[in-house]
Amino acid sequence: MKLHLTRTNKTPAFTLIELLVVIAIIAILAAMLLPALASAKRKAQTANCITNQKQLLLASKMYVDDNNDKIVGGNCDATSDWRISPAGSGFKIPSIPSDIAASPDLLNKFLDEQGFMQGGLYAYCKNPDVLHCPADFRWQSQNYAFDSYSVPNGLNAPSSSTHSIGNGHIYKETAVKHPTAAIVFLEENDPRSQTITGGSGSVFENDNSWTLPIGGGMYPPNWTGLTWWDAPAAFHQTSAVFGYMDGHAEIHRWQDPATITLANYLGSSPTKDNYALGFSLTDCPHDLPFVANGYVFQAFGTNPGNNN
Repeated sequence: MKLHLTRTNKTPAFTLIELLVVIAIIAILAAMLLPALASAKRKAQTANCITNQKQLLLASKMYVDDNNDKIVGGNCDATSDWRISPAGSGFKIPSIPSDIAASPDLLNKFLDEQGFMQGGLYAYCKNPDVLHCPADFRWQSQNYAFDSYSVPNGLNAPSSSTHSIGNGHIYKETAVKHPTAAIVFLEENDPRSQTITGGSGSVFENDNSWTLPIGGGMYPPNWTGLTWWDAPAAFHQTSAVFGYMDGHAEIHRWQDPATITLANYLGSSPTKDNYALGFSLTDCPHDLPFVANGYVFQAFGTNPGNNN
């Protein structure tokens, strides 16, 4: 007599309710994790931006040492400037690969990198991408340029055609009395529509140096009558990175809502759209003085200057 044995191993399955509970738990964990990942990404971008500006500051220092104490130019138009804008008269337009020419964002990136390589700091910093903040995504849309940084007009840049500080510009590093407070690089969000050299197109470019409309009666501690002209940036949500002459760079959080509005504006020209003109000390009582105090310039006319 043969016995027939049968095995009945049944693997227990999830019920629908159990499956829904697992999915809900995963969703909750993801919702908790995503903000932390986003925060970590923002911190990494800020750290990268600070590193970029420190490299630019070191390159600027080496330029000063090799050029008889002269500060690198901020006008973005000549080989003695820190970079040359693709819209600058001194820009030598290179041969452009066809795949790059077909993509506006890659073209703008390529031209800005080439402009840095033609400027005064490239000999001391061989990475042209240091001119870009990784949190600045403007270049990926609306034909914006790749460059994120600018030099204040008071440091070796020609007088603005609209607002002049006369003979108050500073050309020698040793003339700056407080290098720990003197802004050399800042993030700018003031793109103007500029024609690329050779008429090969246009780009929304941070134009020349970064200017505050300093007049005869505008000086510390009150800065009476001062307003924004070129816009600051807030690529780091509500903050911007500043690089100082002593070599350090740091993040600064904007305090005034009007500044944040201006710094996040997306358009071809905040000035022409009357954005910058409306933001005075009344609107920005904290942020305007902060930047103005680091915007160093010598005495001119009746203005005692900001380098005392």
